[in-house]
Amino acid sequence: MVSSEAEPGRTWANRSIVAWAAGSSPRAAAGRDGNPLALFLIIASFTVVTTASTLNVQAMPLFVQDDLGGTISQAGLILGICAALEIPLMLILGALTTRIPVRRLIFAGVFCAVAYHAIAASATHVWMLAAAQLLQAMVISTVGALSISYVQDMLPEHPGRATTMPVGYGRRGATVYPSSASQARARPR
Repeated sequence: MVSSEAEPGRTWANRSIVAWAAGSSPRAAAGRDGNPLALFLIIASFTVVTTASTLNVQAMPLFVQDDLGGTISQAGLILGICAALEIPLMLILGALTTRIPVRRLIFAGVFCAVAYHAIAASATHVWMLAAAQLLQAMVISTVGALSISYVQDMLPEHPGRATTMPVGYGRRGATVYPSSASQARARPR
C-alpha cells in the first residue's frame, strides 16, 4: 500500500484535513510537525461558529421585541434558559469524551449551530426561539468548552498557546458586532 505522502496531487494540507475529518486524533490531524494550515482551519471554524453565537446573544433583545413581538424580559428568559442548560451539558459532554472522540462532539456542536440558526431565522413566535435554546447550549458546550482541550491535544508542547488560541476567537468574533448592530438598528420598521 502506498502511503499518503507518496500520493500524487495530495498536499500535506489535504492529508491533514482528510485525516481530521476521517476521525484521527487531533495531533495526527495537525501532522507530525503541527501543520499550521490544519490548525488555522480549525481555529477559523471555531471563530465562525463563535461569531454567530456572539451576534445571536447581542441581537436577541432586538429580534424578540421587534420581529417576534415579545418583550425584553422574554429575551432575558430565553438567554437564561440557554445559560441554565450550558453547565449540565458541559459536564455531560466532558464525561462523554471518554467514550466519544472530542472531534465528533465538536462536529455535533457545529451541526447544532446550523440547526439553531435555521430555527432562529424562521421563528415566528417567542416560544420557538425558547425551545431552540437546547441547541444553542449544545453549541456553547461543545465549541466553547471542548475546543480548548481539543487544541491543547494538538499542541501538547505549547499549553499556553493552545489555551489562548480558542479562547481568543470569541474576542475576534465580537469585533464584527459593531458593524452588524448598526445595520440592524438602521433597518426600517
